[in-house]
Formats: sequence, structure tokens, C-alpha cells
Amino acid sequence: YNAPIKNKEMNMTERHQELQSMIDNAKAGYESIEGNLLELGNAYTCQMPEMVRQSLQKRGKSSLFFPAAPSIALKTYTSIVTTYFSNPDIATSTPEDPNDPAMGKAAEAIQESLRYYERHKLLNLFPVLSREFLNACVYLGCAVKVYWDGDAPRVDGIKLRDLWFDPAATSIRDAQYLVPRMYIPRYKVQKLAKKNGFSLSAEHLAGLQAATNINERNQKQPEKYQLIEIFDIYERNENSWQLSTMLGNEIILRDSYPLNDGLPIFFGRLLPQLTMSNEYDSVEMYGSSPLEYVLPLQSEMNQIRNQQLDAIRLQLEPRYLFQKGSGVNPFTFYNQRIHLVNDVGGVKEFKAPDTGQSNAQVGQLQLELQDVSAVTPYNTGTTGSVGNQTATGTAILTEEANQRINVYIHSLNETLIEPMMGHLAKLIWRYGQTRFFKDVTLSRATDPDL
Repeated sequence: YNAPIKNKEMNMTERHQELQSMIDNAKAGYESIEGNLLELGNAYTCQMPEMVRQSLQKRGKSSLFFPAAPSIALKTYTSIVTTYFSNPDIATSTPEDPNDPAMGKAAEAIQESLRYYERHKLLNLFPVLSREFLNACVYLGCAVKVYWDGDAPRVDGIKLRDLWFDPAATSIRDAQYLVPRMYIPRYKVQKLAKKNGFSLSAEHLAGLQAATNINERNQKQPEKYQLIEIFDIYERNENSWQLSTMLGNEIILRDSYPLNDGLPIFFGRLLPQLTMSNEYDSVEMYGSSPLEYVLPLQSEMNQIRNQQLDAIRLQLEPRYLFQKGSGVNPFTFYNQRIHLVNDVGGVKEFKAPDTGQSNAQVGQLQLELQDVSAVTPYNTGTTGSVGNQTATGTAILTEEANQRINVYIHSLNETLIEPMMGHLAKLIWRYGQTRFFKDVTLSRATDPDL
């Protein structure tokens, strides 16, 4: 069931075990942070923990989610998207040596090619990067794949659940392997067999059925559209990268295929990850989310605000205590009909909780949220009753928020945008349409120094 092994020092069983070990280790690293991703996603989508919500509803309590975390994430996201897409070019290609006219011509040609691909929607960066920027604002980072597809470059987003890293890596620079997981239709697997690097025999095709058991919905698809689980294993080979592909966990489709264009996957993050001094198994490749510091305050905000709603409901619908023999029918009393009682003192109203103190607590939580996130009601476009509302106070809060956003953008530049756009420029230089390079004197066999 396997492609020929290019590593002559290993037999088929050893190579299969090595590839499977990389998949298992990388997956275990992802699973160590999966719970954190789910918690962050629930906070952004305003989902209270299910057990808490059910408990509140069973007791007739308010169970609303008050969206402080989503507002903070959206403010950060809006600032990042505006920064990158407010100009016609998301990046500018310039020569390393500004006094080299030949290199300058090459940079101009690459820039014009990039504009052409974007203008004709052959390369549409906004829908992909805007989605990945949101992932970076909510989760622990974002990832893209950049490659040449037919006549144009292509950029695809990668979900973090489908991208597993060497657990010992701290960045792409020192990662020894990466494992993207893909689900592709059966007919595309058969087409891929015709491309260079794949070996797909009749036995392989027969084995595809075993990999379709992803979910019940997939099983109901027509056979040609059933999704097949594929693992790409990118391995570092000294200063280059090679690619192996496994079908499920049984079949090697290709092995040690050289990547002449280098690693096509790029990972970005807003914040680095802090590793505790006694923590030895963390996957430092992932970053931190700005929302991580907001979650405890968000939980407390939900609790107090829901208690306030419960108290207000008691004020609008008060409860009463009746003495036995008072002659009051509870049902008619509840419907606000006239009652005759033997002793008025036998009817007492339960005093509803006072919400005044809780209002002060909510105000304090809002201030703490501002301190943690550097996002204020002024930044989110809403109004608030807390904080310094003078012109000077507003300017200070806004400046603090802008400084935080600038740090996020600089981090994205270094980890994602610059490496990604550099790779995109290299692909355009190597495979772009020749009409854009007719005035370039440099040989396209050698990459320009940009």
C-alpha cells in the first residue's frame, strides 16, 4: 500500500513508524491546548459553559452572556484589518540595495505582478487574511499556506485544529516537522495520484474507504465527494524541506518529496507564550490570545449581571408570605384580584435584593477589563459610565489602546506577514507571467535580494 521509500537506510516498516510517530507527537501537542481553544471560542461566540447554563435555567435564574470579550476581540481585529487593508498594497517590494537599478527593476516587476493577480481576483488576500486575523485575535495564532497553483499564486487559511507542530519547537525557524491535516474529496485524491511524487495503486484506491469515517454526514455523501483524511508531514532536511503524505494512518502516498520552493506554511501570533519555570511539556510554538486575560473577568461579569437581572425580576414580581388561616387564595392573589383577609399583618412581602452595591461592582469590573485589554468604551464605539471621561482621560486611554494594537501588528508583521509576502514574491519571480519581467535584466534562475 505504500510509495517507494527514498530513504534507503530504512525499510518500509521503520519509515511508516517514524512518520506515524511524528503525527502522534504533533497531535498530542495540539490536544494539550485544545481545551484552551474551546474556552476562547466559547467566550467570543458568547457561549456560557453548558453545565453552568443548565444549572441556572433549571433553577429559573437568568443565564445571559454579556459580551465584553467579543467587543475587545472585535476592536483589536478591526484595528488590524484597517491597518493592513487601508492602503492599496498590503506590502511593498523593495530591493535590499536601493542603489542597484537591476534589482530595483525586479522589485517593481514583482510588485506590478502582485497587483495584477489581486486586481483580477487570481489572488484575493482580503477574505483569507481577514479571517486569519480574527483567529489570531481570538485564538493562539493563525496560519496560512502559500503556493503556486496553475497560473497564479494562492494563499489558503489553515485552521489550528488541522495544523500540528513539532512539540519541541518554539517557532517555524527551529521546527523539525509540521503536520497539516486535510480532508479532501475522494476524486481529488485520485487526481493527485497523477501528479509528481504520488504513488497510488489499486490497493490504495481500495484502502480509501477506511479513511472516510469522519462523521455521519460524510458517510451520506456520494462516494466521489466523500472526504478522505490526509496527513502531510513536512520535514526539515538540513537547510531544505521535504514532504511526505499519508492516507489515514496506514498508507504512505509519497515519501521525502523535495520542496524546491521551501516550506509553504506560515504561522503568526499577536503575543508570545509565557512558559512557567516548572513547565516542561508546553508547546511554545503557539502564542497567547489577548482574550486569555479577559476570561476570568468575563465570567465574573456574567455572574453579577445575571444576579442583577434576577434581583430586578424579584422587584417587578415580588414574593409574599401568608400566614395560615389568613383567608388568602395564592392563585387569586397572584392574578391581582381583590382579597379579604382576617389579619393584614399575616401578609408579608419578601424584600428583593438591593442592586446598588452590585452596580459599583460592575463598574469596577469594567475598569479592570479596560486595564487588562487596553480597550475602552471609546475604542469600541460604545458609551460607558466608568473611567475618566474628560478629554485628557479619553486621550490617555486611546493612546494606551493604540500602543497595544501597535505591538500586535508588529508581532504579526514579524511572524506572518513579512515571511508570507517574501515567499509570495519568490513564487511570482519564479513562476509569474514573463510579460511582467520583459524589462528585467536579472536572471530569474536566481532569487532577487529583496
